[in-house]
Amino acid sequence: GRSPRSERGPLPVRSARGSVTPPRLGTWAVIARGCCVSLFISFSEFLVVFIFLFIFGLALSNGYCHFLIFIIFQLVPELVE
Repeated sequence: GRSPRSERGPLPVRSARGSVTPPRLGTWAVIARGCCVSLFISFSEFLVVFIFLFIFGLALSNGYCHFLIFIIFQLVPELVE
């Protein structure tokens, strides 16, 4: 019969080392880079960019992209004004 190792073994390795990078690593790198760049511009923009990237990063890692992006585009114009 089939052994559980041959069935369950390859799957986690493929998903972990696939062509798509883990969301947290790439996302937090972009967040850190965006915050550093925006700090040189102004503090108010830093706050907006930080909130935007932070929520966007959580959305990517948790899979709530479309829902949170919709909320962000509703809030950002109010924050900027």
